[in-house]
Amino acid sequence: MIGSSELRLGSACARSSHRIRDRRARRQSARSMPLEFFGIAYFLLIVLAGCLLVLQPARVAQYNETIALKERELQALKLTNEDLRKAVSYAESLEFVEKEARATLGMVDPGEVKALEVNVSQANSAVFASVQPKPDSGGILSLFGRIAQIFGVKEATAKGQE
Repeated sequence: MIGSSELRLGSACARSSHRIRDRRARRQSARSMPLEFFGIAYFLLIVLAGCLLVLQPARVAQYNETIALKERELQALKLTNEDLRKAVSYAESLEFVEKEARATLGMVDPGEVKALEVNVSQANSAVFASVQPKPDSGGILSLFGRIAQIFGVKEATAKGQE
């Protein structure tokens, strides 16, 4: 029986040594778990800070490029605006108005109107003209001249001439 009690003591000692080892392992794992967790968190924090340090200048460069593009567009719009102002000032000028009146309406200066003296001879109570006026290229004054010719007016004068 002595042998069996030794076995019991040996097995009890072995159990207690396993328990002690298990406790130590648990303590070490409990201690190392937060340490590993903080190590991973610190590593992620360093990676995040590095990304921010790299991305921030990239964003600034992108914003600067966008600003430069918008400034070039603004400069082009300013040039276009200046051209449009010049076109408006020319359209408001007397030279443009006169040119358009001549081109589209067929108007002429009062000094440019040619009056023809027509010799009228009466034969058999009819009025004959010895000189035929050459047809004008068009315009309102030539229209008035034709109307005056139809109604038998001897002389057509332009406005402003007497």
